Amino acid sequence: MPIYEYKCKGCKNKFEYLILPGKDEQVECPSCGSRDIEKQVTVFSRPKNSRYSGNSDGTCCGMTSPCDNPKRCCES
Repeated sequence: MPIYEYKCKGCKNKFEYLILPGKDEQVECPSCGSRDIEKQVTVFSRPKNSRYSGNSDGTCCGMTSPCDNPKRCCES
C-alpha cells in the first residue's frame, strides 16, 4: 500500500496519505480541508535490513548466522 506525499496549494501544508487498494479516494488537506493539493515527488529509500545491505551484526539476506562477506552472500 503506497503512502503518497502531498502539498496543499492553499495553506502550504505538507502531509502523507495512505492509498488503500481498490479505493478511489479524494484526498483532502488535513489542516484546511481543501482538495486543491498536488502530489509531491517522493524519494525512495531502501530499508536498512534489505536484501542487499548487511546488518550491523554481520547477518544479511534473512540469514540467522553471521557471514564473512555480506555483499557476497546477498548476491547469490
